[in-house]
Amino acid sequence: MVIAGLVAISSVWVYVEACKRGIKKGTTKGLLDIDPLGWFFACLGIWLIAFPLFMIRRNSLLKSDKTGDATVDIPQKDDGGALHNNVFFDNKIQDSQEFSKQAYSHAKGVTENTIDAVKILFSDPMGGQEKVVGMLGQAKAMSAGIVFIAAFVLVSLLFGNTGPVDMLGGGVMLTQKEMTQYTADAFKSALSGKEVKFNAPSFRWRAILSSAFFAAGIVLAIYLIGKFLGSGANLPVSIFTGGVAIAPLALAVLLSWIFAKLDFYTLMGGVGFFCLAISILLVNTSLVSIQKISTRAAVLLTPGTFVAAGFVMYVGIRILG
Repeated sequence: MVIAGLVAISSVWVYVEACKRGIKKGTTKGLLDIDPLGWFFACLGIWLIAFPLFMIRRNSLLKSDKTGDATVDIPQKDDGGALHNNVFFDNKIQDSQEFSKQAYSHAKGVTENTIDAVKILFSDPMGGQEKVVGMLGQAKAMSAGIVFIAAFVLVSLLFGNTGPVDMLGGGVMLTQKEMTQYTADAFKSALSGKEVKFNAPSFRWRAILSSAFFAAGIVLAIYLIGKFLGSGANLPVSIFTGGVAIAPLALAVLLSWIFAKLDFYTLMGGVGFFCLAISILLVNTSLVSIQKISTRAAVLLTPGTFVAAGFVMYVGIRILG
């Protein structure tokens, strides 16, 4: 869980750095026009995308430490040093309270946006993506996509050692030694008719990495397709459509875990293939309706989107796993 801690710490650093440099809505144009709190939640949800983008953006800001526009409260000790220190700490307490209020307000808004998106997608799974973007706007739709991706990663963490994520173990998330143990446990499970849960020391962490990298791969593939073959690159919309495509896979992991607990193993494969088919259809629809790709090109490119995501996941696991 070391890297998870680093993600959390770096997200807090991004918030502090954004505040220090005076980043706020309206200071720039385009998809990066978000406030410090938005950067904080973006890094938490899609660190692989948001953190590098922030590092690129901060170097081009007009407000920086060298301009003198940004100020940092430093307590000055003189004859009234104690008073200065009290004021300093009072300011920090007020800042933390303000951050809590903003975080609650932002989380509430994101939750409402996600619920609205789910309602539309539930009533119209295939054509609803374009409606959500049109109704919520790109920024709010992106926040809903981040929630979908974060939910997929969380479900993989909690239930990833049973079901589709577990099935990805062979050659992706396991070392050779772990694969041998995994095969032995699977054989015992087949003989006994009971679930034998595999618990390699780093297996859960690799499940988190695999889900995060796979989601990032889907988003990246959709973004590149839109950039080179579609109506143009649009990262917020790509994050939303990628999150929507990932959502059925999160459901597949959860349902597979439930069916395993109930000994309904025959249903696990069917649920997995069904949810994967829904994800494929959602990607195909987004390429046609949002990225404005021709139907024929979308049919050809959709499988490649998942292949590319799988490749990103494989490389990420091999590097960090």
